[in-house]
Amino acid sequence: MKQVLVTGATGYIGSRLTHVLLEHGHHVHLLLRKDSSLACLEGVREQLILHSYDGSYESAAAIFQANTIDTVFHLATWFNSTHKPENITDIIHSNILLGTHLLEAMAQKGCRRFINTGTYWQHNQAGEYSPNSLYAASKQAFSDIVDYYVHHVSAITIKLFDVYGKGDTRGKIFNMLDDASKNNKRLDMTAGEQQLRLTHVDDAVAAFLLAEALLGTPEHQKKHTLYFAGANPVALKEVVKTYMAVTGKKVDITWGALPYRQGQIMKPYTGIKLPGWSAQTSLEEGIRKSFI
Repeated sequence: MKQVLVTGATGYIGSRLTHVLLEHGHHVHLLLRKDSSLACLEGVREQLILHSYDGSYESAAAIFQANTIDTVFHLATWFNSTHKPENITDIIHSNILLGTHLLEAMAQKGCRRFINTGTYWQHNQAGEYSPNSLYAASKQAFSDIVDYYVHHVSAITIKLFDVYGKGDTRGKIFNMLDDASKNNKRLDMTAGEQQLRLTHVDDAVAAFLLAEALLGTPEHQKKHTLYFAGANPVALKEVVKTYMAVTGKKVDITWGALPYRQGQIMKPYTGIKLPGWSAQTSLEEGIRKSFI
């Protein structure tokens, strides 16, 4: 059985990945901060091996000193589309420092496989590096750090789009629609022309598992490869129409009431798709099994 380490396991995607890794028979180690809630891992808590991260290199390195870790799945992040000055320290610690501590510990202790998580927000629609937020810029900064460690570590960064699914409590589009429908509220939105590549969480998890397999192939040894994993693009207006058609729920929306936010990406850059991966869950199917 493989021993794997997951960061960000208390988040939505990370918790789903953790469940699947356990189902595959892996010994799953989690790196957690002392205030992390394990509510999303209820029922599998006793199967997990927990480690505390206090922000120091030593606390990260201790995991690799005591265990033979085969693969690190790095999903921990600090996310917001906008930030305040008081958020900067959290952004740097979560999105840059933690990952660097892990890579250094891996290099020192001989752990060779690292799967990182990026975002399509790092690019404009032409594919050029053009971060639309400090969050996206921090993701790029860490990606550059991963490049340095390829003398010791084989790495794949999966750049994700908008991920959704059952039990997702983040304030994303479907949660907004569901809340407005349940409470009979009018929802102000932009003109709705921006395209979204809404990817079901099961497909996102499959991308991480595939990346782990790819790191075992010769063409991915001692290099950092960047791939994208996202479903087909659909305009926001069509997403809402599909949601209402599948669920039978009605939402009172005022289109054009809000301006597009600064840095709004209208057509997400497609990029190089993760080899062998494609979204298996259609938007209709994903809505049906997540919100009905």
